[in-house]
Amino acid sequence: MEKGIPIRSVSRAISILQEINQMGSLSMMQIARRGGLPYPTTCRIVQTLIHEGLVEQEPARKYYRPTALVQSLSQGFRSDSMVVEHGREHIRDLTQRIGWPVSLTVRIGTHMVVRDSTHSETSLTFEVYYPGFRLPLVDSAAGRVCLANMDAMELEQVVEWLNVADDSGQRGLPTEIALSNRERIREDGYDAISWGNTI
Repeated sequence: MEKGIPIRSVSRAISILQEINQMGSLSMMQIARRGGLPYPTTCRIVQTLIHEGLVEQEPARKYYRPTALVQSLSQGFRSDSMVVEHGREHIRDLTQRIGWPVSLTVRIGTHMVVRDSTHSETSLTFEVYYPGFRLPLVDSAAGRVCLANMDAMELEQVVEWLNVADDSGQRGLPTEIALSNRERIREDGYDAISWGNTI
């Protein structure tokens, strides 16, 4: 394996575990659909997660849920709670001033993850984004701002991850589109994407 290139099967397993954990309980078909994976591949991954004790089947139906062992994955994690603590006042002030909801996000791998938001504090909200909600890096305004401000070494590594993770058949194209306006985004300090794909 080349240095820095993720193992696709591991990435898929982590993604499926995140989906089950986020939703609480899902059928195999729902897991396959949400993960964008073939049904047989999804079955093998879920069976592996069951074998490892991270997922279990509900007794009365063919739905799958996380086990308490999932909590062991957070041991040793140091939360970025100081970012949330110091940022909360600023995003609330901004929402009161402009009326629009604001999200505080951080990059985790190839996703932007909401750490705090004011979506529940304004009537101009189309959807409520709770802490833990995630969007692909290249499909979110916050992600594109993040990409625009990375140094060359970090950007090269993240683009490698994005291209390996892309199962769309258009390998690299979404990333190229996201990177095409880096200078403008860096200069403006923000980006905007049409509603439905925005944080």
